[in-house]
Amino acid sequence: MGRLCESPGRRRHGEGRTRRRLWTADDRFERYGGRGLQSFHFACLPDGSRAIQFGRSAYRLAASACARANRRRHVGRGCAVLPQKPLARRIRFRPWLGRRLGDLGYLQRTDQQFHWENRGFANFDEFLGALTARKRKTIRRERHDALANGISVHWLTGNDLTEEIWDAFFQFYMETGSRKWGRPYLTRPFYSLVGQSMRQHIVLIMAKRAGRWIAGAINFRGSHSLFGRHWGAIEHHPFLHFELCYYQAIDYAITHKLPRVEAGAQGEHKIARGYMPSTTYSAHYIADPALRRGIAEYLARERAYVAAAGAELATFAPFRKNFVLEPD
Repeated sequence: MGRLCESPGRRRHGEGRTRRRLWTADDRFERYGGRGLQSFHFACLPDGSRAIQFGRSAYRLAASACARANRRRHVGRGCAVLPQKPLARRIRFRPWLGRRLGDLGYLQRTDQQFHWENRGFANFDEFLGALTARKRKTIRRERHDALANGISVHWLTGNDLTEEIWDAFFQFYMETGSRKWGRPYLTRPFYSLVGQSMRQHIVLIMAKRAGRWIAGAINFRGSHSLFGRHWGAIEHHPFLHFELCYYQAIDYAITHKLPRVEAGAQGEHKIARGYMPSTTYSAHYIADPALRRGIAEYLARERAYVAAAGAELATFAPFRKNFVLEPD
């Protein structure tokens, strides 16, 4: 089917902050005389039920195996990454996991994303009722303006995801990616592959005007979350980005009784639209003692910063004072 992503050079978008920072760690490791920093990654599929069902034993096994591999085969040059957010919400970052990984020599890292939480809302208007009057007015205006030019919105999943649809979405991706990120990295065959293998877990939120598709956002549906990924457009319309990526995702989650929408990292503008800061976790095994000390000191400072930043951002919540918002 061809390449799934462009490989030359270092990807500037979509790689994720963990990978970009590992490249930095690799550069520094070699700068100070190290050779061949190796990294291992463990991740869970968007199907949250699998992550929850097999999470504890799978993570213990992976952590132990990776730590042994670092000690026995790659002493002095190993690096392992264990993302722990897939286990969050249902079992959270449980003490047993932190202790287990700590006993194996892993360093804990925290980061921040923005999530919308479904408090049992019956519809979007009920969600708006939880916001302050000013925020309600702003969101209603944005939603009206986004669709004012005869734009209709469609949720596509399963058998709706035809090659024609992927052709249109890839055009959006290339247009917006080239302008915003410099060089898009996903190829057209990638979308055909995920469309075939994960179509029941994909939700494309697409916009149509004058009989043609003009914009879209791709989401992956788990058992308890809708995971928002990238979007693109070939026409510019005010607030269409907010409509497709944030408001329609909320509508979908309410309709399908999903507890949350995870809109990813970055973008404090998400707070005004109901997406609140949420702490994410990962664990990292660094075999080289000197590199480990430096990273451990940095992560301690970073964890303090992430906690302080999250607390500060939470003060900008758009909800009414008498609306009870459960802490993350």
